Amino acid sequence: GGEAIYTHADISKAADCENMVKAAEDQFGKLNVMFNNAGIMDSRDDNALVTEEEVWDLTMAINLKGVFLGCKYGIAAMQRAGGGSIINTASFVGLMGAATPQVAYTASKGGVIALTRELSVIHARENIRV
Repeated sequence: GGEAIYTHADISKAADCENMVKAAEDQFGKLNVMFNNAGIMDSRDDNALVTEEEVWDLTMAINLKGVFLGCKYGIAAMQRAGGGSIINTASFVGLMGAATPQVAYTASKGGVIALTRELSVIHARENIRV
């Protein structure tokens, strides 16, 4: 067994992500690991000709911006802690594309892959693995 806490958060909102990390630090003293795993695939996500801007924006807000915000506040906490590890969930479609049209989801997961690669290079010398 381990310990865990629940914090209600909309990961597309910076204040919620900041509060989520703060709650972990308050409860456990520091943040060692962060798992950015939330994501959606809207049933209306299709090809670029059909997918509405609203679907694109919602998918990006959760799947990509949510991971960015988790990393933003998670990395700051790990800097205070002297290091840590961030795990970001993406998808093979971010590298290969999908057999069925899902342009927003695929682009968001490709963004997560690129973001993860960039953050891993930037923060490696701080003992923070991304």
